[in-house]
Amino acid sequence: WRKVTYPQKHDEADLSTILEGLTDCVPALADKCAADRSMIQNFVPCSSPSQCSPRDDSFRTEDCQEQRQMAMLVTATWCRAKHIGSTLYEAQRCILYMQRMLEATVDDADAYGGELLKPPPGKIEPIYWSGLSGKMRQTLFTEHQLGYFLHNTANSTPFGFLLSQSGVDDLDKCDFVRSTKPTWVASSRSIARELRPQASVTFAIGHRSDKLPGTIFWNVEIPSLAKVLNRISTIRVVTVNEFEACTSLAWAISSELARASPAPDISTIVQCSECSRCLTSGAGCMKSCMDNGARLPLFNRLFKAKTNARDALQLAFDLMKGAGNKGDEPVPQLPQ
Repeated sequence: WRKVTYPQKHDEADLSTILEGLTDCVPALADKCAADRSMIQNFVPCSSPSQCSPRDDSFRTEDCQEQRQMAMLVTATWCRAKHIGSTLYEAQRCILYMQRMLEATVDDADAYGGELLKPPPGKIEPIYWSGLSGKMRQTLFTEHQLGYFLHNTANSTPFGFLLSQSGVDDLDKCDFVRSTKPTWVASSRSIARELRPQASVTFAIGHRSDKLPGTIFWNVEIPSLAKVLNRISTIRVVTVNEFEACTSLAWAISSELARASPAPDISTIVQCSECSRCLTSGAGCMKSCMDNGARLPLFNRLFKAKTNARDALQLAFDLMKGAGNKGDEPVPQLPQ
């Protein structure tokens, strides 16, 4: 499907043309098929903000509406290629996954991206990042044997691939806070909910921990993962900055996950890899760095610190000492 020719402008194709040749819905699904088709065709409710009713998304400009319509057309093209030989019903349900992502709000906890958010072949470990350059993200994807990004124009989920297509352009003509951000929030939540038991995830960070509050990583992805923390066996924290120890970042992230998690206790292992040297090193550096990360059993202590004053004091002491360390040195222990 990556080799399929995708429409470049919204007037180059229409839904009926794209879906030609697919087997009609079976009679039992005819009504559902018609309803799905109507939902898809009526996705863009108005051609300009002045024509929108107060309940419609009148804050979206014409350029934004065109990008959203293009997102639906390229998704229809992708879904047809994937479901060729299948029924029209399956292809239309595939298209509706994109529609749900585009229509989601930041408070929409049930938006689901389905097959559009499946990982690339051979990849099973989502990579959540903050402060990484495009070059470093590509290096990380290449050298992380099991890892994948939600969005990366070279290799990603189908959702990320489709949003990067010409004419969609990552919805860069849309208001970020009210339009684009809810779409990314919904897709991130959908991936978190679909994590398999005993999953591993990677956090790749390119700046200090005090830069994290205010980022999508901190305000969207961390809370989403905290809700399913009991499914995560290993968290890889990979740091590629020269300003803060990996242990310090790992403490900060793990503490926020533990604070937001509804689970009473978690045995998730944190693997800490200080990889700032890979900013200037050649191929293979990132893989070697991740393979040799230090394992830190942080979460059992973090959950104890919620209810035990001595554990909380020990944790605060470790954090203070760890903030001054560079690297993965073990933190000292208070006398028992």
